[in-house]
Amino acid sequence: MASHLDTDSSNPAVFVNGELLRSYIGKRVRALVQVIRSENGAVIGKSTDDNQIFVKGTPPLGSLTGFVEVIGIADDDRSIRAEIWNNFGDKIGEEESFIIVDYRHTKLQSALSTIQWRIQTLVHLMKSSFRGRLSFSQLVF
Repeated sequence: MASHLDTDSSNPAVFVNGELLRSYIGKRVRALVQVIRSENGAVIGKSTDDNQIFVKGTPPLGSLTGFVEVIGIADDDRSIRAEIWNNFGDKIGEEESFIIVDYRHTKLQSALSTIQWRIQTLVHLMKSSFRGRLSFSQLVF
């Protein structure tokens, strides 16, 4: 298994799942993939959100089973051209589980921030709209 220290920190990779991959076409990404099979020079796998991903490139020697982390360039909305392969084997350990949990936590925080911003904007617009006609405290939500 390649070390996480092998990752080039001067060119960080965005952690993506199958849904987010389409937003980073042409950019450096990383993904945790459950290997389904190898076919025609590509690994076909399942992303953390259960979408199918094709991983192209030269995998490390030996067979890939279970879970791999790939770091590379998003070719299109369903494939990654891998530069680095980290084979985790058949089980995901504590460190790999943390990657998934941290990703999901970050996504939740982003969604909550967006909701908070929308509510603040709505409150501001409502205050501006009702200025002079109603007091804000008379509004019922």
